[in-house]
Amino acid sequence: MSESWQIVEALLFASPEVVSSRQLGSAADLTPSEVEACIEKLNADYEADSRSFHIRQVAGGWQMVTHHRFAPWIARLLKKRRHAKLSKAALETLAVIAHRQPINKPDIDQTRGIDSTYILATLLERGLVRIKGRDKRAGHPYVYVTTPKFLEFFGLTSLEDLPDLEEPSVSE
Repeated sequence: MSESWQIVEALLFASPEVVSSRQLGSAADLTPSEVEACIEKLNADYEADSRSFHIRQVAGGWQMVTHHRFAPWIARLLKKRRHAKLSKAALETLAVIAHRQPINKPDIDQTRGIDSTYILATLLERGLVRIKGRDKRAGHPYVYVTTPKFLEFFGLTSLEDLPDLEEPSVSE
């Protein structure tokens, strides 16, 4: 079908969330590889025409996004930032979970040196982490992992894209 790329483009344009190749293929009667070929063609066309947007792979799927250089104008229009800010404590807790997952609350608290109850509740509420189950150790604490929304929030394709943790240095 010669209009396949237009269908994929319309689906991505209409979707407020990341959409997988499988979901796009199901909606457009295409295979995932045909969907990816359509996306490749669309991105090549967008680049050739110097468009202000492109299709980006993120969190195991695809999303139509604007180029970063247009952020100041978009922010003026929307009068708010795309993502609500996270506190330093929330970012620290997310870093611990992302790099050491699956991880339970006592281990998160020990790593951070402070109770993380409130921060974990906030991260759960925002959908950036989820409870995977319970640990087998005494007390059976919940075990936490990051979610696809975490990847999307930070613009990551997978956890392998996380930067390495820097070990704190002690100066004498």
